[in-house]
Amino acid sequence: MTPFPRYPLLIIIALLIHPHSLAGIPAEERPPGFDSLTWNSPGLSSLGSMPLGNGDIALNVWVAESGDILFYLSKTDAWSENGRLLKLGKVRLSLLPGLLGQGGKFRQTLNLREGWIEIRTGEGGNTVVCRIWV
Repeated sequence: MTPFPRYPLLIIIALLIHPHSLAGIPAEERPPGFDSLTWNSPGLSSLGSMPLGNGDIALNVWVAESGDILFYLSKTDAWSENGRLLKLGKVRLSLLPGLLGQGGKFRQTLNLREGWIEIRTGEGGNTVVCRIWV
């Protein structure tokens, strides 16, 4: 059995700490990229998902190899009898053609200030943009 990868955990910790560490600094004085995190390749599994939430409902969002958008759905008060926070369901959004079938570039951006994830694929007239928020 392989050990749990530390990279996704570091991203989650950075997302939890990062917005609060510079919250009092005016927007024009913040470092570039402060308000967003961008990936140039799909996560392909829940281990490579982006977290998104509103303080009560949360998602873990990723794009599968088929081009489908998948996410786990959770809620802050969904605890098991053992005190474990549970995922309430897994949702699959299938698009025809799939997002990755467009060819060209892939970009998935988590906007921390506005609270949404944007998935952008393709180029030129074949660009597809999906925005997800909770």
